[in-house]
Amino acid sequence: MALGLTVLLVGAASCTSRPDDPEFDNPLDPALGGDPFELKALFRGSDVFLTWNSPGEQFTHEVFRSPSIDGEFVRVGQVAASIAPIITYADTDFVPYETNYYRIRVVDAEGNRTAANLGTAAVIAAELSIATNSGSASVASRMVTLLVRSGVGDEIELAPNADFSGSTIFPLVDPVQSIDWDLGSAAANGDTLRVHGRARDTGVSLGAAVLPLVTAFTPMVSIDGTTRTGPMIDSVADTTLQVRVDTMGVTQLRFATTRTALALASWMPPDTTFTVNVTNQEDPAPLLAEFESDFGYSFVDSVSLIPATLETATFQIAEAVDSVVVTTEITLIPIAPGAGYMAFSEDPAFVGASWLPLAATTSFTLSPAAGKKTIYGQFSHPWAPVPQLAVVEVTLVGTPGQ
Repeated sequence: MALGLTVLLVGAASCTSRPDDPEFDNPLDPALGGDPFELKALFRGSDVFLTWNSPGEQFTHEVFRSPSIDGEFVRVGQVAASIAPIITYADTDFVPYETNYYRIRVVDAEGNRTAANLGTAAVIAAELSIATNSGSASVASRMVTLLVRSGVGDEIELAPNADFSGSTIFPLVDPVQSIDWDLGSAAANGDTLRVHGRARDTGVSLGAAVLPLVTAFTPMVSIDGTTRTGPMIDSVADTTLQVRVDTMGVTQLRFATTRTALALASWMPPDTTFTVNVTNQEDPAPLLAEFESDFGYSFVDSVSLIPATLETATFQIAEAVDSVVVTTEITLIPIAPGAGYMAFSEDPAFVGASWLPLAATTSFTLSPAAGKKTIYGQFSHPWAPVPQLAVVEVTLVGTPGQ
């Protein structure tokens, strides 16, 4: 009868198949008494360590490996004949975290070979490793997603302490799996929190790993329609601001324009956008945002608001061709980034004109007499000390029927 053995690396399963025709009679055939080899695989250092029982005679053992049970098995090594009761082999070239199948073929002194065809599955993989899902070594929140890799054992035990007090045990479902983990509290940015892990097989620890993570809770504010460079936010055009914030790790937050006012401000639950009214129209004006972290400490983001400049503000006439229009009803197109309000008139004193919110276009009626006309435009925002003036000249040409 033929004698053979298969080991599955990374993946728990058992498999059997019909033996090939025997090449020589083997009194220890598994069909006569089960699997006598009890093949096992363990990870030691950076190698897969295979062990199996000796058949009791001086056989040479050939080791084959394949990525699938039905794939091509390639010989990866050989163990010389020995009378030792346990045969061992270290595979240094396996594929970590992938399924690897091993087969053992026995060769006697005359060169007769058995056919390896009966498999006993074993679960094994590269040593335990722990990382954040993002791969970062710093964290903004105590709540993280860990990427745990291990094919060793059937459980993963995680704890915040090296003695594994207060540990949590997770079933090892896949060789690579994500686990949500609470790092616990910290006193300040720059503190190091650790995740201690170890693989377990039926309660027995097999391998350990530790992941140090540095706290880095530094949420920042941004304002719609502006540009932030370091602690400066440019082109602020209003005192009512749409402020956007980072929310990772934030439990509550508050805004103010001075440190004194910030300490008295009411806390608000975290959100991505807030409407903040800034009444202090200094140039630049301060804006402070205090964020409380789920670690237990707070962080203040302090920025300077730079009012938008209006020096380039101007406007165009949509109907004008070479500064000529043929109708009194025209459309004005403001070109005034940073402005919040606009006004137009043919009177340089703007008598009768009203301030309007800045818009992409606005309608304007020229005085009816044909000829050259001057249209005055003003642009402003709440922080502008004086409005910005723009002037456009146009000629109204009479048309038939006027």
